[in-house]
Amino acid sequence: ITQGNYSNIQVNSNSLYCTIDSLNKTEIRSLSGEVLREDLLFVTTIDDDRYVFQQDSLQFIGTEMGEQLSPKMRGFGFESNGWRIIYDEFTFGYMNDTSYEILPFRLPIVIKNISTSSGGSSRWSLGRGFRNLKTRIGNFGRSFIGKSKSLLETGSYSHTIKENTEMVHQYPIIDGYILVLINTLDSSQQYRELIVDDLNFRRKYNYIKTDGKLVNNEYYDLVQPLINDKFIARKELKHFVVGTDGTEKTQRFDWIKEDTLGYYITRLDKYPTRYGLLDSNLIEVLPCKYGYFSFIEDGFYEVDYQQRKKLRYKIPD
Repeated sequence: ITQGNYSNIQVNSNSLYCTIDSLNKTEIRSLSGEVLREDLLFVTTIDDDRYVFQQDSLQFIGTEMGEQLSPKMRGFGFESNGWRIIYDEFTFGYMNDTSYEILPFRLPIVIKNISTSSGGSSRWSLGRGFRNLKTRIGNFGRSFIGKSKSLLETGSYSHTIKENTEMVHQYPIIDGYILVLINTLDSSQQYRELIVDDLNFRRKYNYIKTDGKLVNNEYYDLVQPLINDKFIARKELKHFVVGTDGTEKTQRFDWIKEDTLGYYITRLDKYPTRYGLLDSNLIEVLPCKYGYFSFIEDGFYEVDYQQRKKLRYKIPD
């Protein structure tokens, strides 16, 4: 059908992708060998009907024949819950993976030093893997170029944007919210360098809505996943529940620990130590004023030092 100095040939449903590394291009040919177009570089396959191409140093998602579907970006990352990571030079954002709508804000790219390159060649569609791909995209090597369908479904990735580094702290949209490193954000959206997560980097977290507005302006040391518009946060060694309306829903405890039933035990380390209970929706069902709790048969019992038990909360039927 065809022959030439190709580094890779991919057979699709209705076409052949014949990539020539030395010319930095891919010939899109019919299954009979006819050249249909040769102004693109094939990067990777997203799914059965969509592919990533490079043109003029930018990339886009297109059809099998190279018809452009998405805006041109510096690169594309993982997809989760219908939203795909997209990349600029120093920032990343989110694009709807069906409508290609792009959310109206960018977050800074944070990198972390690693001992060896994380760009495994087995994960790339082009035969020579990431090493040659990095050469083809020149100074746009900061972008994530996409992965096979099986890898996209995991919702996670690592990718080397420069030698011995990888991008970190890029989280999926879940229920309309995104976990962010709040101490890296700039309200002007003017990011001119990559942020390095090293030993001197102090991570502070919060959630941001898809309209670009933060839940509040607090800097939390730790936040847990959202549960019905609430989350557990830690600040100044205290744990408490925060709502997506930005307000604290409980007092501050010394710790909050999930038990095997999906409930949460709260504790205040005063004398004597006091315990309370949150249900699986992070709603306080017992104030933090009781002795040690133990789950027995149908509910949570307060157990004293003589092992006497008193039912404090009965699990609903």
